[in-house]
Amino acid sequence: MKRKQTTDQRGPERSRRYYDIVGLSLTGTGIACLVWLVLRQHAPVPGILISGLRWFAGVGAFAAPLLMVFVGVMLLFGYKRFSFSHATYGSILAFLTFVTWRHLQGDPGALPPDVRLDGPLGAMVTDPRWSQPYVENAGGYLGAILGWALSSLFGSPASGIFLAMFALISLVLIVDRPFAEMIRSLGKPAQAGVDAARKGVVAIRERKENGRVQGDVLDANEDVIQQDAEGRSGLIRRLTRREVLDPDDGNETDPAPPRRTRPSRVVPLPPAAEEGAAEPEAIGPGPRSDPMYALPPTSILRDAPTVVNRRAQQEHAERIKILEKTLDEFGIGANVVEIAHGPTVTRYEVQLAPGINVARISALAGNIAMALAAHNVRVEAPIPGKAAIGIEVPNSTKAVVSFKECVESAPFRDPDSRLLFALGKDVSGQIRVADLATMPHLLIGGATNSGKSVCLNALIASIVYRARPDEVKFIMVDPKRVELSLWDGIPHLIHPVVTDVKQASGIFRAVIREMDRRYDRLAAQNARNIASYNAKAPEGERLPFLIVVVDELAELMAQAAAEIETSIERLAHLARATGIHLVIATQRPSVDVITGRIKANIPSRIAFACIQAVDSRTILDRVGAERLIGRGDMLFLPIDAQGAARIQGCYLSEEETEEIVQYLRTQDTPDYTMRPIEATPDGAVVDGVDADDELFEKAVRLVVSTGHASASLLQRRMRIGYARSSRLVDMMEQQGIVGPQDGAKLREVLITRDDVDRMFGPPA
Repeated sequence: MKRKQTTDQRGPERSRRYYDIVGLSLTGTGIACLVWLVLRQHAPVPGILISGLRWFAGVGAFAAPLLMVFVGVMLLFGYKRFSFSHATYGSILAFLTFVTWRHLQGDPGALPPDVRLDGPLGAMVTDPRWSQPYVENAGGYLGAILGWALSSLFGSPASGIFLAMFALISLVLIVDRPFAEMIRSLGKPAQAGVDAARKGVVAIRERKENGRVQGDVLDANEDVIQQDAEGRSGLIRRLTRREVLDPDDGNETDPAPPRRTRPSRVVPLPPAAEEGAAEPEAIGPGPRSDPMYALPPTSILRDAPTVVNRRAQQEHAERIKILEKTLDEFGIGANVVEIAHGPTVTRYEVQLAPGINVARISALAGNIAMALAAHNVRVEAPIPGKAAIGIEVPNSTKAVVSFKECVESAPFRDPDSRLLFALGKDVSGQIRVADLATMPHLLIGGATNSGKSVCLNALIASIVYRARPDEVKFIMVDPKRVELSLWDGIPHLIHPVVTDVKQASGIFRAVIREMDRRYDRLAAQNARNIASYNAKAPEGERLPFLIVVVDELAELMAQAAAEIETSIERLAHLARATGIHLVIATQRPSVDVITGRIKANIPSRIAFACIQAVDSRTILDRVGAERLIGRGDMLFLPIDAQGAARIQGCYLSEEETEEIVQYLRTQDTPDYTMRPIEATPDGAVVDGVDADDELFEKAVRLVVSTGHASASLLQRRMRIGYARSSRLVDMMEQQGIVGPQDGAKLREVLITRDDVDRMFGPPA
């Protein structure tokens, strides 16, 4: 027995030594072959190896030593992670394509006419492409065989087409990005130049309409100047027809003729004044994101290391015997009928003999853990939907669930929801995902270093992998200033990551104001929720989802408990229909942090490892989280589930998060359109727009000149946020300047230019 234990202990050491020896041998041999190929040495051993490599692969002989070095290094430093991937298969296909192309593209000349053989074999022998000198300087006999097969089956012209096709397929496998996405990325520089030119032309036209084009007046020939102005005006109309004309200004009158300017002089225009930049507004639909925006590729994510437990079957058999023996010692007749092997724990499904009380099994969790020498054992009595008891035992070898594996899985590719996020793998090894839209809010709790922050990052990353910035917006509150600050600057944000508790209170007030404003818009369209509203609304006025993520609720409750609790309660009550969802996390799941008012309105919860059973009850209203083993091990209790599911959360490293954030920042810039609403001493709130708004007169004159009114028109023409423009339209409606909104139709303007002059005086 001792000898067996010694052998088992030496097993990993011998395995490690074996990989070291093989890895060093491959690395050294590969480097030596590279040196021999470069220096063309003709010693006996190098000569034989070089001749064999050139005979086999021709000029592709350099690939074999490089492959040997690569495999050797992998065995030395990462033998557990060595596995074939898409890039590996793509590299092999690229190598085969190269040697085939190299064989077919050369011109070997011709053999002497007296060398002739009949039949297919004779044709091969007499073909100069099969001569050894040519083969060794082309693609070797490997390329010769592949090239002969390709040209014989499809002919010479089609062979080139197929080789190009194989080259593109290998490129797609190596890069691991969609082909259309690669083509779009190649066209980004040119598209950026075109977009910049179009924006400049649009800016010129807008300044001409407002009479602000600067230039020197000349006493030149009137006909020449008029022709030049008309030519440039026509060019502007042609270039900006798709950029400027939309349903909001379809009845727009033609602009006044431009002033006479010196044809040979280009007057530099100052950058457009961002009037709304100093006063950020609450979120609105706004213009769509850059059409060149591409979702993040999975190639920037990392594969999980492969973990193989060769003694898994033996361990399961031993544990089954121990389980049945332990239960029998306490007078409980039971049989293990099924095993579910997950990445972190294995669930043994036990069927009890008739007349056995289920509660007796739960009371024996400590005895079972001691008998199995396990860290912790959780008993699920009974398993939902099964006539069996689940005994969950930690695995001796734990596997990591990578975020990349979850993102590439079939459940994650459901196109129906933009708010789908990856959770990890359950005890049966199946990928689990959840939809935030159906929850509709989520509460996450657990002890420090239990996996709560990684779960938050995986949730955010999942959504940005599925949704564009014009489809989903984020507000992130991070009083700890550690985790969510990594996401600062992504285009999905409508406010920089909030780290101040006082500012967080103002942000919650702004979100409540945004919720009320969205309900007004839903009522105007006779829509029940955001989905039906977006189905009716024009493309430019659709509402994005808004997700409010709070990393540490305890810090907010410690400084502003009453206001934060009231804000969360109201949002949790009402915000679902407007597309606003809460994700709240805390590492101190006590009753003074997760209060009854908060918990009653957030039915979907995730509990990570807790210190004591009372914390598990606070999060889930049931025990069980105190028996989790940490490091991403969670209990997930959605709103529509009868019991909590045990899941090993997917792991998203900090380096992967930074890669995702850097990619998103290169795609687009954030539009910070939400501002906190400050509270006055008497309890009122100030949100930045009142009846004396300095832009009110300008907005009135604009809608009267165009003949119709809409929030998107003011937003685009006045460079302000959507919320401010919509409030200006509401103010005009209250004062009888424009009519009410009638579905998707434009608002009617009820006054004339003379009425405007009587209201505000003649224009300056």
